[in-house]
Order: sequence, then structure tokens, then C-alpha cells
Amino acid sequence: MSDDDRADADAPGAPARYAADESLGYLLARVRSALSTSVHRRASVELGLSGKQAIALKLIHSGRCTAAEIAREYGLEASAVTRLLDRLEDGGLVTRERSVADRRVVELSLTVKGEEVESRVRTIINDALEQMMTGFTFDEGKFLQALLKRMLANSQAANQCRPETGEGDCLDSC
Repeated sequence: MSDDDRADADAPGAPARYAADESLGYLLARVRSALSTSVHRRASVELGLSGKQAIALKLIHSGRCTAAEIAREYGLEASAVTRLLDRLEDGGLVTRERSVADRRVVELSLTVKGEEVESRVRTIINDALEQMMTGFTFDEGKFLQALLKRMLANSQAANQCRPETGEGDCLDSC
């Protein structure tokens, strides 16, 4: 086996060398799950919100999400997002209005109370990330961020919309 073959075999996620619980995909899923659980626990105790409701507030605050985009971001059915938004609206955190430009689109915005709660959500998320990054240097954190951005860019390139063939993801996401 050449040095290049050995390097390929040692690459993250290489099937021949890793047990399932050490694969890159598994570890990424575990990190996402741990972060989600941490945010959910604090949001539930401190704000009376689920983790998904808390993150939905953050997405709405960014001004770039519709109900359909939230559904795609979470991999949820539209009906589940409708229930999530119902609870946020009932709590006085969110308003929904049909788009004047496209009546099929539901525009979401935060109320004053929603803006206040979203500010607390950002603190919860930042605290959870800081906890997970304990022991990392600043440079290690920036390097990890750069690697994750590259992975996302690779994924987006691989899933680019190709309407002529019907391949790829032709929907915008948050």
C-alpha cells in the first residue's frame, strides 16, 4: 500500500478504517443533536419554548425565512410548521401575513415580544456553542468553521438545481 493509499484509507469517513460510531457523518449528527438538545432544554426552562420554536424565532429574526423555508430547513411537513407557528403566534411572538406579491407565500415577522424573546434565544445558542467549544483555541474554532462552510458549499454544489434535468434541490433554503 502506497503512502497515498494509506492517506486515503485514513481520511475521515473512509469506510474501511472506521467503526460506525467514529464516522464523520455520525459525529456531525451527534454534534447537531447535542447542540439541539442543549438549546431545547434551556429554551424550555427559561422561555417555555421548544428548541425548534426557539430556532424558528432566530430564522424569522434574520428576515429570510418563510413558513415553507422553515419546513425545508427542519425537514418537516408543512402541517408541523403550521402547528409550530400557531404556538408562536398564540404566544404573541410571531405574526403571519400573506404576501402581496405571491398569495401562496406566508410572510413571517416577530412582534416586539418576539424580538425580546429572540434576543434571549441568541444568548442560549451562543452559550451552548461556547460550552461545546470549551478547550478549542480561537484558531481551531475558525478552522472548524471554515471546514464546515466548505462541506456546505460542496453539498450545495452537488445539489444545485438543474431544472432542465429535474435534478438537484431547486428550492431555496434558510
